[in-house]
Amino acid sequence: MDRKTARKYIVAATLPSQMRAPRDWRTREDPFAEHREEVEALLRDTPELEAKTVFEVLTTRHPDRFAPGQLRTLQRMIRAWRAAQGADKDVVLAQRHRPGEAAQTDFTSTGELAVTIVGAVFVHLLCVVVLPFSNWLWATVCLSESIAAIRKGLSGRCSSSGGCRSSTRPITPPRPPTAPR
Repeated sequence: MDRKTARKYIVAATLPSQMRAPRDWRTREDPFAEHREEVEALLRDTPELEAKTVFEVLTTRHPDRFAPGQLRTLQRMIRAWRAAQGADKDVVLAQRHRPGEAAQTDFTSTGELAVTIVGAVFVHLLCVVVLPFSNWLWATVCLSESIAAIRKGLSGRCSSSGGCRSSTRPITPPRPPTAPR
């Protein structure tokens, strides 16, 4: 750092970031100002369009109007438009699974598979046990959603995976038991 620059900050008794006021004016004319409605119409019709594709459409429709260096300006404009008027983003809650901590259980109906044994349709459920950290899956055939079926599914999982954890939880909220169909 130059001595004069350091002296300026020491005399002012402020940090460099506090001395400069943020700029709130444009340094150039917006090259896309007169085409803003056209860009917004493209984004409303096809929200997944990227700025580069929109730029190519604009340069095709209006040759000799835009320079390649103006793509970044269009990207900023599209990002601001999507933040204000675009579709809402999906909310994803992060989950941390720790190895061996828990197993999840659920029942799955197999009626749509139309499994037959000796020509007769075999209507049954699967008790599915998942270890979320490794995504290891175990399924056991059962005839109803019951505590006995959960016990059978968990004991099968424990014997095939080589051990059992003390806690398990249902994947979906509990439902009333259903009788075999």
